Amino acid sequence: MAPPVRGHVEPGRVGIFDDDYLRSLIESPIRHLQQSVPFEGNIPDRREPEEPLGKAMKIFYDNAVYHRNYEQRLEGAELEQRLDALNAALTGSVSEELRLNLQYRLGPFSTVEYDRVMRWRRDAVKRGHSTDELDDDARKQGFWGSNRQLLFGQVVTDICTANLEDEPALHLLSAVFLSPSGGIIGPGTHNKWAEFVGKRLFRYSQRVLNYHSVCHDASGYCRTALDIGVGYTYIETCCSVRWRLLCGCLFDCTFDPAKAPLAGQFDGCGAWERILKKEK
Repeated sequence: MAPPVRGHVEPGRVGIFDDDYLRSLIESPIRHLQQSVPFEGNIPDRREPEEPLGKAMKIFYDNAVYHRNYEQRLEGAELEQRLDALNAALTGSVSEELRLNLQYRLGPFSTVEYDRVMRWRRDAVKRGHSTDELDDDARKQGFWGSNRQLLFGQVVTDICTANLEDEPALHLLSAVFLSPSGGIIGPGTHNKWAEFVGKRLFRYSQRVLNYHSVCHDASGYCRTALDIGVGYTYIETCCSVRWRLLCGCLFDCTFDPAKAPLAGQFDGCGAWERILKKEK
């Protein structure tokens, strides 16, 4: 089922982040995959046992996507071998009930999906978006295949479905391969300064920061790399509108908060704090 279209109605700028959508993420069936990084916690400080799906995703990414451009993408027997290994792990990790619930998002990962990943990464670079990679710390700490990384993928697929009517539905793993660091708090991976500011200075809970990071990263990535959606200011309030007008006056309309990673932080965290309080 396609996500409901809400909020902005300008073509290519459809917003989906109303209260109903935010609440739906709390009950996302992805939470039942029980991957190695608990959603309620942060990235562990020591290595956890690697889940089969996360391991397969990391191997496929390292061999078929990482440091490759569109012209250097895998083909032929080598690609088929990598796809078979990835799909075997996907089948073993995802129950039939979960697959039906998520529909297109966790079916077999095909050569068509791989080609789209490489093509979209190429196009993102042309737009000035640097490719998002996981550094060694995140690789060692088991972020690949975690619930948070996969939930980021779900939000990206929802944004694409709402904004790209003529494009076939995006596979959830494609969204992750496009931006594997999506969902990690702060710039880079495991940014302790950003987490400290959020938790200690502004008193946001770990759950608030995690959910906000997923939506903020997903919406920001779609706007900056794919030129769709509402961007980092995914929650529109009177405060964010005033900020948008102020930036337009100060920067002669050349600065777009929707493409600025620092924008949308207070509105997003505030929305999630309100939603999660109601869920208790």
